[in-house]
Amino acid sequence: MAYSRRIFMRSRIRIAVAALAAACTLGAHGSPWSQHAHHPDRPFEYLENSSYDPKVPTPKSVIGHEVGKYFTRHADIVRYAEALAESTDRVVVERYGQSWQRRPLMTLTISDPANIARLDEIYEANRELADPRTLSADRLDEIAEHNPAIVWLSFNVHGNEASAAEAGIATAYELAASTHPDVKAWLKDVVVVIDPMLNPDGHSRYVSWFENTMGVEPNPSHDAAERREPWPGSRTNHYLFDLNRDWLWLNHAESRSRLPAYRRVLPHLHIDVHEQGWSRPFFFGPGDTPYSANIPQSTKDWLELYGDHNAEIFDKRGLVYSTKERFDYLYPGYGKVLPVYHGAVGLLTEKGGHSFAGLALEFSDHEVLTLEERAHHHFLICMSYVETTAKHREAQIRRFAKYFKEAMDKAAESPLTILVASDNDPALISKLHDLCREHGIEIGLLTGYEGRPTLRSFRDNNDAGRQPLRRAPWVISANQPMGFLVRTLFEPETYVEDKDTYDITAWNAIVAFGLEAWYTTDEFSVETMNLPKAGDALGELIGEGDVALVIDAAQHKLPSVVGLAAKHDLFLRRAGSTVRVDGKSFEKGSLIIHRVRNRHADLQAFVRDVRAIGVDVHRASTGVTEEGPVLGANANDRLPLPKIALIRNRPASLLSYGQHWWLLDVEQPIPYTAIDHDHLGNVDLNQYNVIVLPDGARPGDADAIRDWVRAGGTLVATGSAAIWAERSVLNIEAVKDPEDLEERKKLHELSFEEREQRGVEDRVPGPVLRAIVDTTHPLSAGLPDWLGVIVRGDRRLGVGESTFVVARFDSEPLLNGVMSERNQQRFAGTPMCAHDRLGRGHVVRFAHDVTIRGFQHRPMRLLLNAIVYGPGL
Repeated sequence: MAYSRRIFMRSRIRIAVAALAAACTLGAHGSPWSQHAHHPDRPFEYLENSSYDPKVPTPKSVIGHEVGKYFTRHADIVRYAEALAESTDRVVVERYGQSWQRRPLMTLTISDPANIARLDEIYEANRELADPRTLSADRLDEIAEHNPAIVWLSFNVHGNEASAAEAGIATAYELAASTHPDVKAWLKDVVVVIDPMLNPDGHSRYVSWFENTMGVEPNPSHDAAERREPWPGSRTNHYLFDLNRDWLWLNHAESRSRLPAYRRVLPHLHIDVHEQGWSRPFFFGPGDTPYSANIPQSTKDWLELYGDHNAEIFDKRGLVYSTKERFDYLYPGYGKVLPVYHGAVGLLTEKGGHSFAGLALEFSDHEVLTLEERAHHHFLICMSYVETTAKHREAQIRRFAKYFKEAMDKAAESPLTILVASDNDPALISKLHDLCREHGIEIGLLTGYEGRPTLRSFRDNNDAGRQPLRRAPWVISANQPMGFLVRTLFEPETYVEDKDTYDITAWNAIVAFGLEAWYTTDEFSVETMNLPKAGDALGELIGEGDVALVIDAAQHKLPSVVGLAAKHDLFLRRAGSTVRVDGKSFEKGSLIIHRVRNRHADLQAFVRDVRAIGVDVHRASTGVTEEGPVLGANANDRLPLPKIALIRNRPASLLSYGQHWWLLDVEQPIPYTAIDHDHLGNVDLNQYNVIVLPDGARPGDADAIRDWVRAGGTLVATGSAAIWAERSVLNIEAVKDPEDLEERKKLHELSFEEREQRGVEDRVPGPVLRAIVDTTHPLSAGLPDWLGVIVRGDRRLGVGESTFVVARFDSEPLLNGVMSERNQQRFAGTPMCAHDRLGRGHVVRFAHDVTIRGFQHRPMRLLLNAIVYGPGL
């Protein structure tokens, strides 16, 4: 994890005297732990007097080098895993999926051969522990007596934190080959699952770049070319998403493939192995506040237990480490946090190194930090976790069972029930259904109820009356084994104990998906039936007319339909207002596809494609409408097909570009051309009618962009790119603070501590703000009258005399998360999305990146509307 935040006096950093003494004796290439290695040719031994099964291949015999001498390519990691499985009955290998670039994703499961022989039985018994409704005390005792504990080690979720993969190789060999009595005893009590490479695409990108940059030997100089990766780096996956934020949302092939394999196992301990800035001490054990209020104390206690043993292992070797700092437990999408909601004790390890460290880096005048050292430190910690879990096998199993019981006990003390209208948009409600199903969250269909609960709106917490109960709603109750995750996903307000956090502070799935739903914290007895199995339903083909096809803009996937229309090269019109034809109403923005204008195209093939993505198509029998202008009227303007240029490379944010790329390539496919930022000046812009600027992008020739817009182009800009467009293209002045904003002391008048507190107050750490949508604006098609939008940073849009505000932050904008009252006042009433005309063209600005992490589906629809409707405004 490269992200950091201010560190207060919370950290606990121990530096052993032995380490200082050892450092004095080291040469330039010395390693502070090599003095403690039991065999110089096998530095990764964990225990003294170790011996190894000669039938089990060493890493060098398969990958061609000692662990830590070079970076190991992903294909060689796969080969080594398979070689281990072929050589010993301690190891089985399973492929659970593949990355976007078709690299295999896999696990090695390592344990005593008797455990390996009955893995399915072990996992089945373990899953029984996760349902207190059916688990008897006797059965718990039986499982706790006979089942091993389960540890899952995850390596290299960030591609350029590459010592993690090397540690995974070393750990796998130690567990597979060691004949030491202690290791053999641990493996009787523990099943170890190793996922050696969570992000093979990012890792392969890093290793390829490094090998192509390094000379014959690594250069430890800080100035060397191998220190600095080119844009976009290799932390992220193929689509430049941070997979360590995707454990919850499952937007990517890697995450979606992993979770079913993970839930089959349901480990008791999950370790997420990372690297951080090269100069930082090794981090393990408990993190810093804030912790989610939905993580029980019983789980937190085990963080301390494991951390104490980690400290013992490092102290014996005189190594430097830290704990209880920086890394909080609030955002649920991390690899250390999401497993907690599936019953595990989740822990993070961070070794100083990262991509900057390469194979060797000058750490000081007396020491070089090597890949071998970084991998070795991770290896020690991983083995410590296996050892500690074996020592506490039965207690860990009982804690695991207790976690799910505590979730249901909390529901009895503090009820939470979510009702979701079953007539929400099918695409959006299917996303909710799939998300819950993958995470083991139970959803029922309401068939009866007792009591008169107060049902509240997620928009404003106001009483919604009885109407929701008449909408045949889906019911999601916290009174289930996954109740802690239910609370985390759906509670209307996130409790944040410490406002100094480095990530977002709100993420409610109902608000992000834009679903009509309600919640109650009253006791509420419901009767439900299981939802029918959801499949990939075809959209309906309605009517038998031959005049035109009409596709309702209310459907969430309408932008994808425009993408299909572009592929079929269709002539489109856009309904300028609500129209009613053949007894059916269609919203403003609906697509009208006249057969006579599209005789060149295969409309039957187009209809098949549209229905395949779940979108309904109406065959109109007449152009005469019962409401609104006739289908061929000028009021229903022609909608030019979008010809999109998506700008990439520096200075654009790699995350923002990746999210926009994924949105247009995967989530709602629309043809586009990705163009490098520094090549834009060489492009004939007249080939395109839409330019999309992700956050951070700022073309060097503002005059050329302005001229292109004046000639009819549509510029869609997000975040700081929107501010660039505001100043450089539209010549709009920066927004000013409200006149009645309370004056504060100048920074120079503050003490050091007060200035730190000022920084926390001024920060905007990802709250969700309520934005009111102008539903009369053409870009509002398919949207409700409000949106919840994640806001990060201080960006606020200015307005010109002719600006249309498509969505405006509410007068009391804070919906959920952390934001100071001062910042709420500053944001209130400012545009979240603004539209300006310039000549014959348009500029659409978004104050904040609605594509963040790919789960804000309703706000992303507004961005897509700007892209697909922009050329026809």
